[in-house]
Amino acid sequence: MELFFLELGISPEKQGPPPSVMSLLTTPSLVQSTLIFLAQHNIVLKHSICYLPQREHDLFIMEGLISANISLNDLLACNQCRMYLQVAFLSDIVTGDGLLLLDDAWLGRPSLQAKTSWPHYNKPPTSSWIIWRKCLTQAFLGRGRRLKFSLGRWLRWDDSWPWYCTSDGSLYSLQDGVWNSHHPVVRRDRLPTFKATANVCAPPEHPRRATTYRKGYSIVCTGSDAFLSVPCLPPVSFSSYLRNLPSLQWCVESLEIVNEGLDLLDSLCTGASALVMAVSNGSFKDTFGTVAWTIGTETQECLIAGRVVCPGGQSDQSSYQSELTGIYALLTITHHLCKYYIIVDGQIELGCDGLSALETAFDKGPFLQSDFPDYDLVGAIYHLRKISAVSWTYRHVKGHQDDHSSDLDNWA
Repeated sequence: MELFFLELGISPEKQGPPPSVMSLLTTPSLVQSTLIFLAQHNIVLKHSICYLPQREHDLFIMEGLISANISLNDLLACNQCRMYLQVAFLSDIVTGDGLLLLDDAWLGRPSLQAKTSWPHYNKPPTSSWIIWRKCLTQAFLGRGRRLKFSLGRWLRWDDSWPWYCTSDGSLYSLQDGVWNSHHPVVRRDRLPTFKATANVCAPPEHPRRATTYRKGYSIVCTGSDAFLSVPCLPPVSFSSYLRNLPSLQWCVESLEIVNEGLDLLDSLCTGASALVMAVSNGSFKDTFGTVAWTIGTETQECLIAGRVVCPGGQSDQSSYQSELTGIYALLTITHHLCKYYIIVDGQIELGCDGLSALETAFDKGPFLQSDFPDYDLVGAIYHLRKISAVSWTYRHVKGHQDDHSSDLDNWA
């Protein structure tokens, strides 16, 4: 049903267009025939599907086109163009200041912010884009590509949107909770230009959502506007960044981070002069698996540490799985540290007393059979090693050294 309303391009909360329009704009299906039948017999269907406007004075593109008395054939061509561009609201195709139509929308270029939940549509022919531009002009545009009416402030924060400006004309990007500032190249009121490369920075005060486009090695800002209310900004520290990742909740409940990971960052950046050591130790008893792990150096043993309960059912637990879980926890926390602080190089040596788990994590592969023990966990470890910004080595640490001697090595 969600796909039906996405194709229709009209608010699910309002009375729909005539059945002939519904049939024309949507893919034939059981849902389509059912909803057309309900419309023909004035039966109201209650559902929870809702698409919220993004800005003041925003509206659905197709609602505006229908209100402009666009012909059925032209509506079909416009809807095909709209679905290819993956846009629903007028705000999706308008500059950040709400005044002008975006070049990408006018020329039929999909935005890099395409939504993963949208179905794939082939690019319509040139004749459809001619109709699309004609109808947009008729329904929404005045002189040039300026809207007949401007859109207002943004209504809500969107965690997936990357570009923001401030009132002083500075440009910022936001990715995975990390703010970056872009140095200006050309400062001006209209279409200011900034370097595409950026530096990590603190969150800006009163960010304004912006639209941009790439031009060579530069970013051009096409406009921005404020939010209606003060937005709830993403986390501003590494620890809060980790705790705001839903997929990591099991891994960060008992997390200890020294100086927000900056000391570990410094050790990684100094290279061989400061050996970074990662150690994990898993245990298993009475169908219950746990792991404790730590990352540090020879002089600072604990820069980041954690304790986790191994995920999975009782039948999944084992000493071997606990050791793998510790290796995975070390890799994933380090991965997010590199992502947050934009670390592109470094070396870590991982120590563990589970020799079998170490050999599986580092020496097997690169391909796994689906019947391999703990296939999902081992596969996740392989993936993290593959995308890791730092290089990993490992060593087997003899367990229970304190049972035989008080003279323990650094890894024990």
